[in-house]
Amino acid sequence: MDIKKHCQKIFVFIVNMLLVVLIVLGIKENAKNNLATEIAQSDTTTPLDKNILQSQSDIATDRENKLRSLNNSPKSITQSSRTTTTVQPPAPTTSSAATPSRKTKTS
Repeated sequence: MDIKKHCQKIFVFIVNMLLVVLIVLGIKENAKNNLATEIAQSDTTTPLDKNILQSQSDIATDRENKLRSLNNSPKSITQSSRTTTTVQPPAPTTSSAATPSRKTKTS
């Protein structure tokens, strides 16, 4: 019988499949626990001081106002003044170009 001959291989295959199923279930359960922990942590955060919320809202309002003013009038941004400088070219040299003494063959 071929089943008796391959019994050990079949058993190892079944054990491997069970391990894969258990690992997948463990990963899913771990992901659920992490998600629940993140939700619980985000719900329980409270500021240390009441003025912090007011400061954050003031900063957000100021930022929105600045962005709105830039969108309405982008040309009002000041341009930096330009400076001009004159550059004098270097004096020409009086040396003559040397010509090669030998003629070379070009291919």
